[in-house]
Amino acid sequence: MGQDASKEASGLDQLIEGLQTLRDRFQSDPTFQNTVKSSLAIRNFQFPMKGTEEEVTFLLNCVEDNQEKDKIIKELKEAILDWQKSSPSIRVDEKLRLSNDAHTGYMAQLLAENEQLRGAHNAVIEKERAMEIQKFQMSDQVALILEESDKSLDALKAEKQEMEHQLKLKNEAIEALSKKNTQLTEDNWQLDNARKAYDSQIKSNITQIDEITQNNKDLEDRLKEVTSELKEVYYQLETHKSAEEIARIEKKNEEQAATIEILKGELNMANILKEETEKKLKIEPQPDLIFHVSISILRASIPSKMESQILSTLHALQPPPPTRITIH
Repeated sequence: MGQDASKEASGLDQLIEGLQTLRDRFQSDPTFQNTVKSSLAIRNFQFPMKGTEEEVTFLLNCVEDNQEKDKIIKELKEAILDWQKSSPSIRVDEKLRLSNDAHTGYMAQLLAENEQLRGAHNAVIEKERAMEIQKFQMSDQVALILEESDKSLDALKAEKQEMEHQLKLKNEAIEALSKKNTQLTEDNWQLDNARKAYDSQIKSNITQIDEITQNNKDLEDRLKEVTSELKEVYYQLETHKSAEEIARIEKKNEEQAATIEILKGELNMANILKEETEKKLKIEPQPDLIFHVSISILRASIPSKMESQILSTLHALQPPPPTRITIH
């Protein structure tokens, strides 16, 4: 019994010393780290259940791969169980308990992994259902989008046809306006020519009216001369009463009466010419323009001594009110 305990203590010391050596090599030798990660070197050691947990934890923390870590744990458990079974100081029930605990832990681990797999499987199923629902929703949305696109396309086609129709109407209107503009240009050209001709006619009429005005002024001067001659005739009639002179004056009066008749006709012609000119020029009557009477006939026809008849005749032949020309 004492020999068994001594052997167990000696084996434990060797295990601790081996773990220390293993730690030192693990920290300094990368190749040995890979060896530990592959769990090949760990199987050469026989770990007890007590006193080596932190050493085992240290080694396990050096392993990054979870599957590799699970493999190492399993191999460690098997190595420990083998070591415990070979030790005479451990009772059979303890060995069974340790073995049962190891199997229970392993089963719990398997159950946990199974639960994780089941949760992942359910999550995948839920995700597939959500994707199916999303697929149907997207199909409905795509159908609605296609329907709206068709409606929009039909509306755009109708709008395009309406715009083409409006464009056609505008082009027709532009063509009609172009023709009308051409016609208006031609009419404007004709009106411009007519205006130029009318302006030329107005200038000619103004020149004619200026001539008439000048002639009327000459007529006024001549009438003043006639008045002076009449005054002379009146004076001679007052101072010379001989029968011979009276007979001569009566003869002159007869000649003057004929001349006055001619003057009446000439004045009538002047009035007619005035009225026609007013119609052409659209003139308004004004009191400062006397129309033309044939001065040559007047000067050749009036004698120098015919007072009474010529005074009465001049009163009867008073010319109409003068006119002022207004050109529209």
